[in-house]
Amino acid sequence: MANTFAILAFVALLFGAFVAHKNKQFLEDTITATKDEERTKAKLQGTFDTFIKDIDSEEKEKAGYDATYEETQVKLDEQVEANDAVSSEIASKKSDADAAQEKADSADDKLKELGDISQLANKMKALQEEVRDLEDEISLNSTKVDRLQGVENETKMSSDALAQQLKNRVSGSSYFKSTRVRTVFRQWGFVTLAGGDNIGVVKGSTLSVKRGGEEVAQLLVTGVEANTAAANIIPSSVKGDVTVSPGDTVVPAEAVAAK
Repeated sequence: MANTFAILAFVALLFGAFVAHKNKQFLEDTITATKDEERTKAKLQGTFDTFIKDIDSEEKEKAGYDATYEETQVKLDEQVEANDAVSSEIASKKSDADAAQEKADSADDKLKELGDISQLANKMKALQEEVRDLEDEISLNSTKVDRLQGVENETKMSSDALAQQLKNRVSGSSYFKSTRVRTVFRQWGFVTLAGGDNIGVVKGSTLSVKRGGEEVAQLLVTGVEANTAAANIIPSSVKGDVTVSPGDTVVPAEAVAAK
């Protein structure tokens, strides 16, 4: 009986030792595993912290990208608007260019109708020379016309003067402007004049003798020669005791009457 208890006690001790050994091994394995877990945790924590830092950096970079994107979008919108304006201007210029091309084509067609430019220039030069020749001829003809007109005017004036002279001669009127008494023959009552047929003294005409602008007597022409004339003093025309003297002015009596 006592041996049985001893054996049981020994078995119990042995079992306890075995259990204690197992528990110690388990504890050591647990401690080792715990340390491994802590190292892994620390490593993972470092990796996590690195990830957190990378995320913060990525978020900052993303914020920068977002701001840049917004600025770029604004610039893009402005560029699109500018491109639209340029496109509109290009379309307008193209329209103007098409219109100019149409005008150029029309002008080219007209030039083709006119023919070769060099030939046209020669024709224009020839026409200009003809025009200059015609202008010179017109100028020459104008000069001739002016000269002939002057001759005609002079001829007309001469003709009118001759007609008036003829009329005066027919009517017995002298047509000179003025002359003077050359000689006085008082005893015979006549005088001679310093002009005759050459100035327009007409036989039978009445003349006026003037002195100081006033008439002092009248004369009746009785004879006319080329450069002198004879005229009787009309007694009834003599003013007071005035006598006709050489040098007195003589004009046609009709001229006095006309004034």
